[in-house]
Parts: sequence; structure tokens; C-alpha cells
Amino acid sequence: MQATVSSIRKRSVVITAFLLGLASESVCALDRPEPAMQLAYGEPPDARIQLWSQSGKLLSDRPLPQTLTTPLGSVWKLFVFDYLVTNRIQEQAYQCHGGDPDEVYCCAAGQKIERNDALIKSCGLYFSPSRWNLTPMLWHQYWRASLAPLRTPDWLENLEELGPASEVPISSLLMVLSRMASQQESRQVLLDRILLENSPPKAFRGLDPMLPLATWLGAQLRVKTWSWRVPSAPPIESDGAKHHHVSALARLAIGENVGGFAGWTNTGIPLWASAAGTSQNMLWAFSPTIQIALSRLTNRDIERGNAHTRLKENTYSTPDQDCVRVDLFERYPIAEIQSANGQSIVTPGILEKGRYTVKFRNGNQIEIESANDITLLVSDAGRALELSLRVPREEYVARVIDREASAEPLEAAKAFAIAARTYLLQNASREGQCLQMRDSTHQQRVSPRPASVAARAVAQWTEDLVLAGVSVNYRDSKAAIGDEPAQHADPASPNGILYWQEARQQAQSNWFYSAILRSAFPRADLSRWGNARAACDPMPQEESWLQSQIPHWRPILAPVAGYQETKTFTVCRLQTGNPYVDKIKRRIFSRPMRGQQERLDLAHEYLHLAFEAHPNGVDEVWIERWARTLVLQ
Repeated sequence: MQATVSSIRKRSVVITAFLLGLASESVCALDRPEPAMQLAYGEPPDARIQLWSQSGKLLSDRPLPQTLTTPLGSVWKLFVFDYLVTNRIQEQAYQCHGGDPDEVYCCAAGQKIERNDALIKSCGLYFSPSRWNLTPMLWHQYWRASLAPLRTPDWLENLEELGPASEVPISSLLMVLSRMASQQESRQVLLDRILLENSPPKAFRGLDPMLPLATWLGAQLRVKTWSWRVPSAPPIESDGAKHHHVSALARLAIGENVGGFAGWTNTGIPLWASAAGTSQNMLWAFSPTIQIALSRLTNRDIERGNAHTRLKENTYSTPDQDCVRVDLFERYPIAEIQSANGQSIVTPGILEKGRYTVKFRNGNQIEIESANDITLLVSDAGRALELSLRVPREEYVARVIDREASAEPLEAAKAFAIAARTYLLQNASREGQCLQMRDSTHQQRVSPRPASVAARAVAQWTEDLVLAGVSVNYRDSKAAIGDEPAQHADPASPNGILYWQEARQQAQSNWFYSAILRSAFPRADLSRWGNARAACDPMPQEESWLQSQIPHWRPILAPVAGYQETKTFTVCRLQTGNPYVDKIKRRIFSRPMRGQQERLDLAHEYLHLAFEAHPNGVDEVWIERWARTLVLQ
């Protein structure tokens, strides 16, 4: 397979319709109604459950019955993860030896997997309680203390019976998720599960292989996925009193695959979802619908003033190490600062909440607004006035959007937010617990007022998302106080600059933010703050094999029109989906070589590179025929 930026320039509605068609075979039988997704959210007793069609229509919305249950699936690993993280248990990487079939979810023989990756890849062998000397007594004591004063649910308290087949009340699951001690760290790590899906699975083979799942979901979803098969009779159990527990799978056919997820939104709302098909196919098939559903949750929270939302006021719950300190107006000496009533402010300290006028020595002035986050510094015997801003990281990103760009068009704003956050990551210095930046055209311009609701929404939608593998720059932003536009780019690096005006035009032409970023930074990978790593996990053994075969193939391929031999490529481990080649980054994504099929895959993707300048280079049938000729002869 091969990918181009232009192939991602599509309307969301067009892709949604395409997903509907591609997923129909894998998600449901053709004679069935349109597939539907169950989505439960919120904290009991206010939790609700919705039914969504795959085309994005809300079919029902009602209070979540306490009797509705779900198989736990691989979500049990999240609870062991919580225990290990909260108790600061020292890392013990799992060593793969190749003898256990379950190691397919962990690592290749001879390699190791550590805690965060084990959660993302669902490596059950890593989280086996026996590896950690985790006894039923320790488990009971931990959850009893963690959930106090609430009673620990029976399904969670019994370690020996906790597993994928455990039938769990969904309301009880949401309650536990809402109170998990490691929720903040878990949410950060689980973003990688969405970023892992940088290539569509087999059921979506016609979709561009470079279209990431985060195109729709951004950073909103922080979940552990689960897959299961509907048992011969979905359980209906009595609780010994007056209620019967009814499985949420009862609406599906016996033996049918079902998948879903459990976790949180990035603002901390607990979630559970399920639909027919594997969890991976479910995520892809319903990704546009999930985006609609999450948008409704955010809007509902704003209307109700829910503390989760963090949009209307600067009420971020980020830890101290995620704050940013900014020297405001670094290049413009301040002559005077006046309060709203015209009083001159000369006493150093935090400016109380309110509006102020800053007058500069060059005769200009600007209105600012403090939310108890701006500090006045006085030096040089009172002759030098300086202003220092201290805000959470995402508030900082939102203020950069307001000052240097705009929250519209939305897809351009998303791309800009990720570029601005990456620039912060790559260029900030550390000052105590905070990152330190200068409010300057040589770094980033920051709004001296609380960010707009629209800019905060963009920052929240892209929260923690950064680019890895390249140095990020941008230019052509809004000027401030008569300044020249901020310039952050090396002109010698045309492929490492986001041009805001160009991004706006691309968004107006219906480009997704992921396509805008790929156009500006073709060699970058979408990654996470705190884990900004490129997407390529090199496989030297497979690359060595492929390099060694090229001379043997030369006599056969040299006479073929369009063949251009190349040894400039990297072979990377395929995490999900089908093997493919990224021509721009010269990366071949394939699985570890265990037999003939993997050799065919490597040859197939190499031929896409070798014939990239010829029309046959995009003919899958033609390429596969030549791959079989080379490998099977």
C-alpha cells in the first residue's frame, strides 16, 4: 500500500459513509439493521446510557440501569495497572521467550515490554498477579482503602475470579473508574492506544493507510479497549434480592464478536462502550459517531457548569510540572500599569483578578486581564516593571492560539495547536516546576488575557498531542502591538514549517488537521507529551534480509519498465492493520519475519518503493504478482 497527503483531503461526511460501507461486513451481517453502539457515561447515580447508530444518530438516551452488565474483557489489566502505579511498584519488564501464544500481544521473542506499553498493547502476561506477588489479601486491602468510604464491589474484591469473563454491572464499573487513584496517569498513558491506530485494520483496507484514528478522536478518548465473544447464553443473574442482572450483550447473536472500551474522556468523565465486532474495528467504524457523542458530553457539561469541562474558566487540574511561566512583553519596556479605576500599580505581587492597562515607554498601551495568574515584578530601585504570567500548559496553548492564530477554521486551529504545543516542548527551558517561555517574536506570543472559550476547546480537543521526529516551526501569525509577524522557522527547512494562512486555506478546502500537519511536517509522527517518540520501531533483522535480497532480484527486475532499485528505507514493526509503506519517510511497516507471508509482505512493500515513479507502482495486483515471483520462485 502507499499513501499521499491529497488522499486524506476529504469531507468528514464522505469518510463516514465510506466507513459505513467498509465496516458492514466485519461488524454485522448484511441482513441486519444499521450497526449500533452502546455508550454509558457519568458517575452513578447520574450515569446514563445511550444508543447510537453508526451514521451518528442518537437512538436513545436514558438513565443507566444498575442491573445492566458487561463482560470485563481485558479491562481487568487496567485495575492491576492502577495497583502497580499507585503503590509505586518497581518496574519489572516482561521478557518474551516465544513459547507462549499470548506473547503475540506483548513482544517478539528475545524482546521485553514495560508497564505502559503492556497496558496499551493489552499484554496480559505482564499483568499476571503472580508476577507481582499480588495476593488476594493485598488486593482486598488496596481497593478497600482506595474506594473508601464506598464499599468495594464483589467483582473487584475477588482477585482470584477477576478476569475477562467477569460479568460486571456497568454502573459499578463507572463508579470504580471515577475513583481510581491512578486516573490521571492512566489517562495520559491510554492516549497512546488511540495513537497506536495510525493505520486502518484489514476491514478498512480501502481507506488511506496513513489516515490515523486520531483524525476524528483527537485526544478526547483515554480508554482501555476490550473484545469478547457473546456466550451461548448471555447471563441473567439474580442478586439474591429483587433485581436481575441483564447482560448488555443480550441484544447480540450468540457467538458474535463484540468489542468496546472503558476509561475516561480527557476531562475525566468515566465511559464504557460496546458494539458488534472487535474493539479495533469498533473504534474505526464508530470513530465519527464517537466524536459526535463526546461533543455532546462536552456541551452538556458546559451547560451544567460541570467541573470536568474546564472551558469557561481557567480551572485546569494539571500538576505543577505542567505549568508554563511567561515573561510578558519581553521586548517592550513598561512605563506604568493602571487598574480599571485608573490607579497606578507599583507594589510587587500578584495582580488581583480584573482588568488593567499596561502603558509602554514607546507610547503604546494594551489592555490585559489577570485571573490571579499575573505577577508584577519591580526591580532597579522601582524603575523597571515586569509582568510574569503563570498558567497551566493547555491554557498557555489556548492563549497562543488567540494571540498568534485563531480558533477558526477548526481543522486549521487543531493543527496549529499541535504545532504550538510541540514548539513549546522543544524550546522551553525549565524554571523550577514550570516551563519557561518568552513572550516574544523570537519564541511565542501569548495573549495577556484568559483564553477564549473557542481556543480552550481546541486546546482541550488536542490536549497532550505533539509531533515527534522533526523540529517544528510555524510562521505567518497575527501581529501584536505593531509587531512584525512572529517567525519561528528556518527558511532552509520548507518541509518543517506550518504556514497559518496556508493551513486556513487547506481547512476551508475540507482538509482534516492530520492532513494539514502531514503537508507541513511530512516526516513527523503524531505522539504524546511525555512520550514524544517517532512511530517507527526498527526491525534490523527484517531490514537486513530485505537488503540482502535486492541484489538477487536485480537481474529479474532491471528489465522491467519503471524499476528503480533503492536501498534507502527503514523496516518498522507494524503495530496494527495491514503492512504498508510510507513513501515520504521511506518506511516499510511489516510484522516480524516468521515465515513466507512476512517475506511476501516485505517484498510487496519494497516494490511499491522501487516502482513509485511508474503507474504500476500503485497497482496492488501487479505488485503482488511480482512479489510472489521474487519470493516463491
